Amino acid sequence: MARGFTFDARFGPEGLPNGVASDLVPFTKVRVLLVNAAGTNVVDRVVDFPSNVQEVPLSFDVPLASGSGSAGESMVLSLAFVNAAGDTVFRGGPQPVQVVPSAPGSVPPPAPQIPVTFTGTGSTAGSVRISPRTLTVLAGDPFAFTAVARD
Repeated sequence: MARGFTFDARFGPEGLPNGVASDLVPFTKVRVLLVNAAGTNVVDRVVDFPSNVQEVPLSFDVPLASGSGSAGESMVLSLAFVNAAGDTVFRGGPQPVQVVPSAPGSVPPPAPQIPVTFTGTGSTAGSVRISPRTLTVLAGDPFAFTAVARD
């Protein structure tokens, strides 16, 4: 048994702030799916993700194959970030991860980083046209832009 398996979901390209994505495209739940080498779902959970937080601490107990030893077992982790309408707007994985058994007093391994990408409406756009191209606005005046995604 691996107790306390954790992961670190990373939004966007390296170097960008991690919390920006959920501010632009809100989500309310995260589905965590961990599949072992035999193709069995060993973790399949949907976790609430409140809009007013930057992170949700999670820790999963994961059953390991008998005889996996101290090296643990290679598994595949997939994440689906779901908005209030039930649409998946971000995905992470599937990505191989090593799940190691817990040993009393041992330091847990570092949490694997899982790159997360936007998969919502417009995610396959080749370009975006924004209108108007230029606009002058006085402070406090309302203004609007239109964006059209093109493939």
